[in-house]
Amino acid sequence: MRPGGRCSSLPTHHPPHPLRRSRARPAAPSETKRDGGTEGSHLDLDLLAFPELTAERRTVVRAVADLAQDPVAAARALKLGPRQAGEVERNRVLESSPTMSAIRRYTGVLYDPIGADSLDAAQLAFAGRHVAVHSALLGPVRATDPIPAYRLSHDSRVPGIRMKAHWVASVRRVLEGIPGLVLDLRSEGYAPSDRVRDMRTPPWCAWSPAARTAPCGRSTTSTRRRRASWCGR
Repeated sequence: MRPGGRCSSLPTHHPPHPLRRSRARPAAPSETKRDGGTEGSHLDLDLLAFPELTAERRTVVRAVADLAQDPVAAARALKLGPRQAGEVERNRVLESSPTMSAIRRYTGVLYDPIGADSLDAAQLAFAGRHVAVHSALLGPVRATDPIPAYRLSHDSRVPGIRMKAHWVASVRRVLEGIPGLVLDLRSEGYAPSDRVRDMRTPPWCAWSPAARTAPCGRSTTSTRRRRASWCGR
């Protein structure tokens, strides 16, 4: 990574254009999410980055919404306790509930230091061009893509879908299509352990327990949090 180097641009929901050679930053999602969103909005897969993932997204969204029709089965699949019934309800209405940008939707130790509510228009635009979040529900989305509140993780047991296997090949193809240096902030559950060895183009710098032999070394949640905070600058 060269000092002052530019960051890789993520494609919009339109057909991809040649991208400048620089840096992009995929991050893991968070179990904790804000409620609410823009009044009158709802999940529209056509508005999300990486449109080649639409079919995979639709499969997961429908399976998760269908599972939520049985609260007991959904709680078991999502590993929820008796006091977390609201998480199942989120999934039941995820296709019609209001959306907000991913960078505002996710909360917790990785996202709170970014301070999404305090970012100005230029900073939000930068995040939209250069930061992606790998969602178990939707695969990689831009930081500014509109998403609903939901509950799902890489190890959730959705009938008919092995979550990690469902995404691994298609997400690999998408991320390999981003030119320039990719700073991978995803946790082990969202990234294949062989990504550094197999991904030759673009250059990869993986900060994750899954990539213990990566040039950047091993990372904990706290170090990913500090790097995520830097990514928003």
